[in-house]
Amino acid sequence: YATADAAYETMAESAAMPEEAKANTLHNATLLAVQSKHFDKAVKYGEAYIALGGSPDPSVVSALAQAYYVTGDFAKSQATAQKALDAQPPGAVPNDGALQIVLQSQLKAHDYTNAAVTLAKIVTYRDMKDEWGDLIDLSISTKGMKDITALHIYRLRLATKATGHAEDFTTGASLALSQGYPVEAESFLNAGISAGVLSASGPTGTQLANVRDRAAKDRAVITSFAAIANKAATGELDVKLAETYFGYGRYADAETAAREAITKGGPKTDANEATMVLGEALAMEGKNADAVTAFNAVQNPTPGWVSAQHIWLVYANRKYTGATP
Repeated sequence: YATADAAYETMAESAAMPEEAKANTLHNATLLAVQSKHFDKAVKYGEAYIALGGSPDPSVVSALAQAYYVTGDFAKSQATAQKALDAQPPGAVPNDGALQIVLQSQLKAHDYTNAAVTLAKIVTYRDMKDEWGDLIDLSISTKGMKDITALHIYRLRLATKATGHAEDFTTGASLALSQGYPVEAESFLNAGISAGVLSASGPTGTQLANVRDRAAKDRAVITSFAAIANKAATGELDVKLAETYFGYGRYADAETAAREAITKGGPKTDANEATMVLGEALAMEGKNADAVTAFNAVQNPTPGWVSAQHIWLVYANRKYTGATP
């Protein structure tokens, strides 16, 4: 590649280059310059290639955007990367390099709203653990977030196996405990240990021992609690049962309990919480089309539920052919 780059640079700089050879020469010279990290040359040849007119190859446009980014022209970088995405035919998988450049430019500009939109596109087409982690972090920063809505967003750390730091898993565990779901809290801590960011000793070991003790007690009473919830006239206990089953990984049971909660209703039953846990259970069962329908049934949500609804729609839609987040 280095030899080819030198050859194409010589051709691109030559005054004797035939007119009919310019497009192909500048095309290859741009790509090879980026490959060889000669980004100033890539900018020169990429701009000359675009100036020829016609329909430019999106890969060259994306390479030019990368060259702009590395050389510090972030405004041109983002605009050019967007052109590369716009040039792709409808239905085509977006150019990952262009998406990454748009994302990084948005983050540098602190444009977190549009960064979340770009992250959603990235994880829709490619289940990338780092990007899922970033999208979860952006979603959790919504103003007015409460513990219960935050827990619903944090659940996607486990569902997507998103990368994270120690506090991402300890926070998830704390949120689950705050709502009375020790088995789910145990799952967060175990996931952090498996990811290598938590240790089973020290403070985490102490927390884990406490969580496991509470989880054992929870497992001992789940059958009796289910019987009480089933006999209740309203759906308040059924929502708690659905959430508990979800934390156990018993998604079919969580689906049944959530549907029962929605059917029973009642003044103290949070219909949106029941609908959300229903959608989450369906998504974890692989029933993505049904999950999308459930999530779209959320009504008059608070800002926290809006964020949870949106990110779970992204998750379900990524495998639901024909739907877009």
